[in-house]
Amino acid sequence: MTTRKTAADKRVDRLFDYAADRPEGFTRDDVLRDVGWNGPVLSSVARGLRALCAAPGGTMTLVVTPQSKGAPWLYKLVEKPEDAHDHQRRRIETASVHVTSALQAVAPIAAGADKRTAEGKQLVRMERSLVFLAAELADVADLSRA
Repeated sequence: MTTRKTAADKRVDRLFDYAADRPEGFTRDDVLRDVGWNGPVLSSVARGLRALCAAPGGTMTLVVTPQSKGAPWLYKLVEKPEDAHDHQRRRIETASVHVTSALQAVAPIAAGADKRTAEGKQLVRMERSLVFLAAELADVADLSRA
């Protein structure tokens, strides 16, 4: 039985082919012009491509890196971890900020939640997980500064 691809799957395939055909990279404006998508569609498709690349056995990812000040960022499909270093560093910094922000939002709500309800239990577990993740990220950051 053949599985039919969704429109989203086809867009991910198209972005993969587009990126693979441009090993030197491409800008957001390039792909928007050449493929005819808008910015939100490109963002969604890029997330879909990263999710596909992150599947078990995946070895590639789509990175986006800044160029000179004021210049458009460069998208590139990469396979070697060292080619994704700058992109991953920025992702880690962004994720750390989001974890801290989520914890600051959830903690006061979880403190007053009815822990007998499903929602209350969910809030408590979310807070506990965010506290753990924030501590782990802080430990790693401390190690990298040592």
